[in-house]
Amino acid sequence: MNRRHVISWAAFACLPPVAAQPAASAAPDRRDWLENFGPARQPWIDKLRSLRQGRAEVFRIVQIGDSHTAGDFFTGGLRAALQERWGNAGAGWVWPVAVAGQRAAVMQCAASGWRVLTARQEGSGFPLGGVLAHSEPGGGRLLLTPAAGYAGPQRVTALARPARASGPLRFEDAQGLAYAEAPEAPHGQGWRAMAFRAEPPLRITAQAGDVWELGPMGFENGGAGVTVSALGLNGAQITHAERWRSGWPQDLLAMRADLLIFAFGTNEAFDPRPDPARAEAAWARVLDAARRALPRAGLLLLGAPDALRPGALQTEAETESDCGRPLWLGLAQRMQRRQAQAAQAAWWPWQDAMGGPCTARRWQAEGLMAPDGVHFTPAGYARAARQLADSLARLAG
Repeated sequence: MNRRHVISWAAFACLPPVAAQPAASAAPDRRDWLENFGPARQPWIDKLRSLRQGRAEVFRIVQIGDSHTAGDFFTGGLRAALQERWGNAGAGWVWPVAVAGQRAAVMQCAASGWRVLTARQEGSGFPLGGVLAHSEPGGGRLLLTPAAGYAGPQRVTALARPARASGPLRFEDAQGLAYAEAPEAPHGQGWRAMAFRAEPPLRITAQAGDVWELGPMGFENGGAGVTVSALGLNGAQITHAERWRSGWPQDLLAMRADLLIFAFGTNEAFDPRPDPARAEAAWARVLDAARRALPRAGLLLLGAPDALRPGALQTEAETESDCGRPLWLGLAQRMQRRQAQAAQAAWWPWQDAMGGPCTARRWQAEGLMAPDGVHFTPAGYARAARQLADSLARLAG
């Protein structure tokens, strides 16, 4: 795994504001890049159209991916654009703890007595997305506080597992109302979805002597509209799905996603020892399992965006073969599109939306791409998110 992609999104706090860009910039917004390899009429598209027509629907989008998702700038822009169009149905699904070097726009997390474990470490048995909180034997406390616009009474769903516990995992909300679920037996319990009503901030407590594992948590406010969930992990590749628990499709059932977005490929492009056959097999397994778990949901693959390899010279010729691109980027992108087509999924080529290959340096010049040549500035993520939101709006008619 290339460590240069495991960065802290707090670094963007030091970037200067970016002025609005004219329409004739590096990314042509006038073209719809979204390709639908499935039937024109699908349940998820029908639901999106129903929401556009003003019916009381909740359209749930869950994005799983690498640092482009983990920063919650792209998903934050998509969330803002779609909720402005069709309504705010809540914060969606979030990690229950703060993951180092990552950012959550809709929820603040404070923890004491909980460890963060991720699928980038050795091991297996992780929930969907590859992050969990593991309570220490001395007892653990979590505090989840929603951002402005996401407060008030919520329908909360928590994915949890009593790894070794005799007492309940306790949830207490701002009104002092509590929900607790005890394990059926002290050892070997599986993952379960706990659903209840609560008004955050939400305090979560595991008693001393117990060990609980807590995965993603979902928040909906009961209104119509859209939720956009960002379940990203810095440094992730699609092959990290091999470390998710075998029952991870059950996590999808709990999330009730209408559209699943998979956003990988950047770390594959920089991998010094790529394994295309393994990655191709992982894509096929993940997409097949997702389709079986949620047959009415849409699957959307985001192609890896254009990028610059470390130390790429500004004088390099602007050609796809020699413009500073990562060696394996084209391979990763072609694999993603091929898998989207095979799965009859949708496909959104982020690189094409930027203007095509070798546009990363132009995006840097416009203040839309970060100095590392891999990630984007908040303005750059916002632009890409608006492009995808516009594509989904056009799909809705």
